[in-house]
Amino acid sequence: MERSTHITTQLTHWNDAMRHHNFCQVTNAVMKTFITFNLPLNLSTLYDTALPLGSRAHIEALLFSPMIKQAWQAEYGFVPTHDDVTTLHDLIHCLYNGASLK
Repeated sequence: MERSTHITTQLTHWNDAMRHHNFCQVTNAVMKTFITFNLPLNLSTLYDTALPLGSRAHIEALLFSPMIKQAWQAEYGFVPTHDDVTTLHDLIHCLYNGASLK
């Protein structure tokens, strides 16, 4: 399956899940960001850490976890950096703040 089609399909499935369950907006923002970057994140992985959901430390822990780090390297050709953590964190907060304004 073509990458863009795969991502669109995953986002559609996630949006369906959002409609059927009452996930918080931060969860939605984190999941959509990781799906867009084609990174394997599920709800159990998302909540594995005791760090505040969507915090920079939380995103860093997720991005540097073995499974997601390996997926990032396969997708982008290099291991994730702290700059990548910042990029994901900023995107998540843009999505979250945009959702909060509606």
